[in-house]
Parts: sequence; C-alpha cells; structure tokens
Amino acid sequence: MKKFRIAVLSVITACALLLTGTGCKKDSELYFSNAFDTEYSLSAGYTETCVYDLTVDKNFNDELKKADKLNGIVNDISVMSGSYVTRLSVTPAVSGSAEQWKGSDISNINGINELFYLETELKFTINVNGTACDEDTIVTKTYFCPKDFSYAPIHTTTEYDCTNLTIENNALKIGRLVYTSSTVYNQASYVTVTTTPTATQTIEDEYTFRSLIDNNQLLFALRNVSIDVDSSSYIPTNSHAYKKVPTLKITNKGNYAENYTLNANFNGASPIAYNGQNVTVTHNSFTYCVSEKFNTGINNYLLIQSVATNKNSTATPATEALPHRSLLIRYAQPVLAGGFIAGALVYTLSSVSVA
Repeated sequence: MKKFRIAVLSVITACALLLTGTGCKKDSELYFSNAFDTEYSLSAGYTETCVYDLTVDKNFNDELKKADKLNGIVNDISVMSGSYVTRLSVTPAVSGSAEQWKGSDISNINGINELFYLETELKFTINVNGTACDEDTIVTKTYFCPKDFSYAPIHTTTEYDCTNLTIENNALKIGRLVYTSSTVYNQASYVTVTTTPTATQTIEDEYTFRSLIDNNQLLFALRNVSIDVDSSSYIPTNSHAYKKVPTLKITNKGNYAENYTLNANFNGASPIAYNGQNVTVTHNSFTYCVSEKFNTGINNYLLIQSVATNKNSTATPATEALPHRSLLIRYAQPVLAGGFIAGALVYTLSSVSVA
C-alpha cells in the first residue's frame, strides 16, 4: 500500500542563533552566536509572534515530482484555509519549576539563568480531488537553553492530528493520523513517549548534552544558520519518528534559481506587517536547502532575511524600518503522494510582532 502524506515537519520558528560550527558526529557539541543586530540581543522579557499564510505550489520541483505516476489518483490539491503561528518568549529560569524543567537534571547545571519557550500552531484545511478534508492541526511546545548552552532542548511536546491519504489498488483513501509525543532531555539521555489512539511507545536513548537539537527546533535553527554560498553544514536533529538521530545537511544556495525559487510571485519584495506597520523585506536573502546528510529524502527550501530594511516615507503606503532579525520569510515543504512529489506547502510570512 502506497502512502500519501504531507511531509510536514514538527516545525517551529523563533529568533536568534548563528551556527558557527557543527560537527557531524552525534557527540560533537554545537556552538551558536547571536545573529541579531547587537541592540536586539535576546533577554528575559523578549517576546515575538510570527504569522504565516499557507498556499500549495503545484509546480514545486516539477522535474522531480513525476506527476504521471499520480494521474487519475491525485489530480488536485489545494489549501482552502490555513495559517502557521509561532510564539517565542525568553523567561527567567526558575529552580524546581515543573513547567520549565519537567524533572530534567539539566536544571542542575550552573549558569542557566534564562530559558527559551517556543510554541507553534499549524492549522490548515486541504482539498483533495474536490473533497474538503477535516482541519489539520500540529501544535508544538518546547523549552530550551540559551545560546551559551547551544540552545540545548529541555523538553518538548507535539500534538498531531492530520489528514493521512493512502493509495491502494489505484484508489485514494482519506484517513487521519493522530498522535501526541513528548520528549524530556537529561544531561546524558532522553526519553520519548508517543501515544496513538491504539498504543503507547516509550524510547530512551543516550546522547551528549549540547550535541543536538530537537526536531521542533528545526526552523528555529535554520532561520539563523550562517553558511557560505554553495557550502554546507550539518545539524543532528532528534525526532520521535526516527530510531536514531539523523544528521540534516544544510546548504546555502544563495540567490537560488535552479529548479525552483522561493522568490517567485514576490514581485521583488515581500510585504509584511511589523508591529502593525507596513514593512517591505527585500530579497538580498539566503535560500537554504535542507536534506538528509547523505542526500536521501526530499529537499526543503527556506528564504531567510539577511539584512535590515530602511524606512520609506515616500512609498505608498509608507513603510517602517525592520531590524535584522533573521526572519524566516518563506518556507517550501514538499507534499508527497506515494513517494512522489505532488507539490509543496508554502509558508509566507505576513506579520511579525515583537516586544
């Protein structure tokens, strides 16, 4: 039986980190630096909310999707409605707080005075072959350490309730995939509990503190990775979906024009609302290509802000200045049908609010 699925990562978005060096081994420590302008460095009390619109790009990687394999089975996919919202806050670390630590012994490490809390909510309704599916939702909640501790994860939860399409005997079947998953990280091990309507699975494994990120931090990390054009770096990324921690390969494609460009239909600039004011983000930005270390699987693409923008009082309407916050401007995530690409779910930033 062929599986059809939207390849939605348990994604998150937040603020500032700059990947200055990573190792390919599971036990190598990750080192990060603040990618924000100095005056916008993060501290307790900082909050940020980003809102993204969702669309389906049916022409994503057209030369790879092999649509002929899906003819007569999956003829059309569209997003009827949807949004992706990320909420980041920096809070003082409180000794003994069950909400912050979930019993993790990372709380015993000296010097962790602040914690990052990231909550994401992805909601959308898709139409497949003229049939409106039930609303899909993915909600993640993650606590992790500050920059000086490599943004090491402390604990994370995922609530997943999404359309699950299968192709059997050349016929499309629409079902649901529902589960909850939680992971608590200690200094030398982590425990993941995943619960479906019919079973519960517990996985425990050893690791080295500061050697990986959680999958729910993936877009957080990628938003501020610093890699030279045509170069790559590697990030070990833990997920309940894998039996072992995979290493993701991040490649800077520069002003990427091969096969697919995230700049399409932007008319040279991206209009967004920044703290309620009009802002235009120009496209001297990086495009990152994300794949498994050995180039197996399907690539994801991200367009990331790389410079601040200026205020333009003569524009109609006038635009405000936007600091360099390494914003994730656009993200293209493949939609898979029976192992073939049927398009991409595209996230486009529409507003950002900070305090």
